[in-house]
Amino acid sequence: MLGEWFASSFASRLVDKLWCYVASVYEYQLIDTKEKLKQLENKLKVIHAAIDVAEASRFNSPPLAEQLAAFKNAAYELDDILDKFDYRVLEDKVSNVNKLQVRGLFRSSFYLPPAAKRARKLFERWLFSDEDLNELMAALKKFDRVSDDISTLVKLLDLSPKQDESLDWRQTTSISESKLFGRDNEKESLVNLLIGTSDSFSSSTSKFSVVSLVGMGGVGKTTLAQAAYNDPSVTSYFDLKAWVCVSHKFDVRSITIQIIESGSIRSRKNFHNIRSLSRIQSFLTKGLRQKKFLIVLDDVWNEVSSKWSILSRPFQSAKEGSIVLVTSRNQRIADIMEAKETMKLEGLRDEDYLSFFMKCAFGSHNSCDHPKLQNIGRQIAKKMGGSPLAAKTVGAALKFNLEEEHWRKILASKLWQVHQNEDGILPALRLSYEHLPVQLKQCFTYCSIFPKNHSFEKDSLVLMWMALGLVQPNGQRRLEDIAGEYFDDLLSRFFFQNAVGSEERFVIHDLLHDLAESVPTGDHFRIENDLVVEVPRGVNHLYVNATNLLKVYEFRSEMKSLRSLVLFEDQPLAMSTFNHVFEEVLKELKGLRVLVLHDLPLTNLPEAIGNSVHLRYLEIQSSNAIKFPKSLSRLYHLQVLNLKKSNRVNSHYWPLKPNPEAIKDLISLRYLRINPQSFTSIPGIASLTCLQELDQFHVKKARGFKIDELGKLKQLHGRLCIKNLENVNSEMEAREAKLDEKEHLKKLSLYWNYVGQGCMSTYKDEDILEGLQPHPNLIELKIRRYMGTKSPRWLENKSWGSNLERIELSNCDNWKLLPPLGQLPFLRFLQLSRMKSVEQLGADFYGSYVAAFPSLEELRIGDMPELKEWLSIESFRDLFPSLAKLHIRNCRKLRGPFPTPTSRKEIAMFLSDKITPIADGKRRMCKKKEEMLEFYTDRIWRVSQCIPAAKLDLLRHLEISSCFLVAFTVEQEEWFMLLKCLRCLSFLECNSMSSLPTVLKWLTSLQRIQVMRCPNLKSLPENGLPAELKELHISKCHKELNERCSWKNGADWHKISHVETITIDAEDGRRNHSTYHPIG
Repeated sequence: MLGEWFASSFASRLVDKLWCYVASVYEYQLIDTKEKLKQLENKLKVIHAAIDVAEASRFNSPPLAEQLAAFKNAAYELDDILDKFDYRVLEDKVSNVNKLQVRGLFRSSFYLPPAAKRARKLFERWLFSDEDLNELMAALKKFDRVSDDISTLVKLLDLSPKQDESLDWRQTTSISESKLFGRDNEKESLVNLLIGTSDSFSSSTSKFSVVSLVGMGGVGKTTLAQAAYNDPSVTSYFDLKAWVCVSHKFDVRSITIQIIESGSIRSRKNFHNIRSLSRIQSFLTKGLRQKKFLIVLDDVWNEVSSKWSILSRPFQSAKEGSIVLVTSRNQRIADIMEAKETMKLEGLRDEDYLSFFMKCAFGSHNSCDHPKLQNIGRQIAKKMGGSPLAAKTVGAALKFNLEEEHWRKILASKLWQVHQNEDGILPALRLSYEHLPVQLKQCFTYCSIFPKNHSFEKDSLVLMWMALGLVQPNGQRRLEDIAGEYFDDLLSRFFFQNAVGSEERFVIHDLLHDLAESVPTGDHFRIENDLVVEVPRGVNHLYVNATNLLKVYEFRSEMKSLRSLVLFEDQPLAMSTFNHVFEEVLKELKGLRVLVLHDLPLTNLPEAIGNSVHLRYLEIQSSNAIKFPKSLSRLYHLQVLNLKKSNRVNSHYWPLKPNPEAIKDLISLRYLRINPQSFTSIPGIASLTCLQELDQFHVKKARGFKIDELGKLKQLHGRLCIKNLENVNSEMEAREAKLDEKEHLKKLSLYWNYVGQGCMSTYKDEDILEGLQPHPNLIELKIRRYMGTKSPRWLENKSWGSNLERIELSNCDNWKLLPPLGQLPFLRFLQLSRMKSVEQLGADFYGSYVAAFPSLEELRIGDMPELKEWLSIESFRDLFPSLAKLHIRNCRKLRGPFPTPTSRKEIAMFLSDKITPIADGKRRMCKKKEEMLEFYTDRIWRVSQCIPAAKLDLLRHLEISSCFLVAFTVEQEEWFMLLKCLRCLSFLECNSMSSLPTVLKWLTSLQRIQVMRCPNLKSLPENGLPAELKELHISKCHKELNERCSWKNGADWHKISHVETITIDAEDGRRNHSTYHPIG
């Protein structure tokens, strides 16, 4: 079986690369060489076409497979030569930069004076010697010869591109299986979606709504849809039902006709003879008019929204509450069809699946009669990932041969080695694979290098794809963004899924891993144990345990074209032996693009790493810091250097030891994942102009560490924290960082550090902050320890900050007048802390908008000792209309009441003397509602000043925690009397409190009281508790309180006997009693 091979895409990129050399590098070479290279371009186009034909045929031809493998090796050989030429250019660039830096002639790696440019041109003329060109021409001849062989073989075998009939194998009907196995809960949920929620859908502008059922192939989507479709309650609910198996051909005309026929819409016409789609849809429109329908579109693959738009036009004539149920292997289908509800179907639960698998495997035989086979069957079932279709497929291969040897053979087999019919699991999964674009096939198949259940991060995998050249360039877009879309596409099609318990890591389903291994590219190989194996000739990607590293060395002649090497430790190894063998392996494997070393007995990276001139991705995960050789600086192609700490160690990354200065020569580096503190010792980071991220930059006065180093880093994405800004001398110097040109930077932190310094220049800081104006695309800004008295002009400009969503200003002691942050239209989070000179929040703070802070959801104000006034301006139509959380801490001079949003219908107040409230206190009180404002403050002594009296009716939930109150004052008791609508009241960790407010009895809306960890509270209020109270929870308080509240005999029992639910826990956590009085 030849399968599909991806050389056509690779050949395309090779053509582009060669053309680049024809047009530029070789302008200094002889005319005949240039002509030969142009001939190669034409030859590669012929090869490309031949491979397209061969791939489309998927013909079982060993000779053709052999020729394609030869072409692949020739292509890789040619690519290595061209890559070496690229390396020479980069090497020359670094050499010139270093020479000029020594002489002090320039400051950046890409600025060259005229004399240097002329010298470089002269150098390029002899940069590529005759020997180099001869090597290239020899590779071209080999390439030429292999391409001729392929073209001849394609003609002899009479291969021609044609549609693979296997893509049309699957047809479904509405007739369901006799029994639905292990899906009762899922069926109930789906039926409820179709019936119970259609009324809620009907409130939308559309007459119908879409419900989607998505999951990987073979998981049972169609079977579940059939069961729901034929459920009596569904049948009686809808006026009309229709079932259409759409498959990969989304033909609007054909689907429309099938809806008419399946829905039994009466007509004497033969719609198959009518060519006009308009006439057919007109009839369907009449047939659906004022009818509540259920239309099932099973097995949808189409991602063209315009086709769905056309198909769904007649549905608008139906009655409100109509449903279109779509089943698909692609989450994006649900998005395209604007599904109101999506149900993701996973594999069967273990117990249900085992029962189903045994039924499939034993058929009419009693499994209890075969205890050994039962045990083997359990092991096989674990490999199936809960897929019902896999159970049917493998079960069919088992039930006709109940011999132990046969079952053990199946257990040891890969899924693709098990005999199966065209309706088996592998053809079903391969159908998903066949529909992938060629670039996604390459990326997915590469993942077969990893073992089953191997978890990976999206970021790491897409960078590996990039390093291997698997990502097809698309205009000016970043390769990372394109590769990220590849990943998301595979995730939406269920080729990837989240690892258990993690949102950041992913795995490949076991069955899809078998699928990846079944694609016979010959590229990927794994050695996971100590069994003696022979490494296939021409393998390109290898995953191997460290104990088998010697085997890699033994087969080194077979692996000259190896491009990926992933080494992992499976058992403790002798350090000296491993280091020696590893260095010898590196000397031989010079074509590596990806090198991953996990948990190996490695303390020093070998000097031979410098020979890996093609290396793009280097990841080392270790429990100890690794020392790098000077030769690291020769990896001019390196794009990713990732020094992870292993899972056994806290923190994320190791520091770079001992040669951080070597980093500046890695001019292709895009990602440097090291300990953040290591960045403080890397001089001349400006030379890394390709760098995409830089978490921290520490400004120093020494050359190579000044802020102008940031000026050349125009491709920075994500976040950047600039520290030690006191080392910047002027506004002009600050502008050399060119933050206003960094359009991809989303988060910026600007930190001064005057700790231990006697002199702080207010005016200098103002000038520097003015010069650090970021690009308007910024969404998050943090400023810390700025000693200026005023805001920079750019922060007062509402057009500049139109994209800002988060601002944090802290420890800015002299900053007195805050900028008009209220005019920022999308600001969602604002924190002001330790701003010691701010005295007022008023009109200047709100800005000039009619509605101030229109999008702000959370506001935190803390440790502002001089803040006295927070004005509510009547001229504003609305203040904080979106505010959901308000924190006020340690602002002792601040007088209330504070402005509260008119849009909020309820308020929850959290009072605490602690800097931060008790975690999740609100969750113990009540469920949060969309229209609720959560108000956190430490103003227990002046609680009556917090909220305007007119707004107290909105206060529904009150939590008092960690306060030093012993008893409540008369003023506070009077304030409690105003809480007419309070529903939930909690006292948490109030260690000094000896009594509750005496006025609680008159709070007639109060339904729930919680008292927790109040050790000095011995009794309930003398007046008792409200008659309307429904819940009382007392936990870990004084034992006397527990005794007084004990059932029937307690001194306070008469005060609480009317409460429906009472829970009382002792100090040690044991529950004394829980009573439940009947309602009503």
